[in-house]
Amino acid sequence: MYDIFDATEILFKALNIPEVLNSINGKLYNVGRPLNSQKEDIVVNTITITTISKPQLATSNINIHVKDIEIGNPNTKRLKEISRIVRKVFESNQFFGKSVYISDLGILQEQEQKEHYVNLRIQWRIYDTKEN
Repeated sequence: MYDIFDATEILFKALNIPEVLNSINGKLYNVGRPLNSQKEDIVVNTITITTISKPQLATSNINIHVKDIEIGNPNTKRLKEISRIVRKVFESNQFFGKSVYISDLGILQEQEQKEHYVNLRIQWRIYDTKEN
């Protein structure tokens, strides 16, 4: 059976390529990001996964963080550019033995960090069995 760490690692590996990394001035992070980051960062995490049924069902996030132009005014140009690159790479990736798709897309404000981020909500149906 897969767990949240496996799902996150699969997404991280899919995005850890020059096309994505060169689109941001920050880093790609697995699970969390430094609180004081002032950079354009991408964070991948998995929030739930079933453990007793087949197919396994999971929900993950890809969050693309970009500093505001000014407080409360998102840099929509950069959010759009980066999210389109990430979506293109994600949608062209083949996840063998799994149905993986973007179910929701939204822009959220992170007031304490003076930034906005695009959230790509990822839904999984995992049909294959994890090999240890």
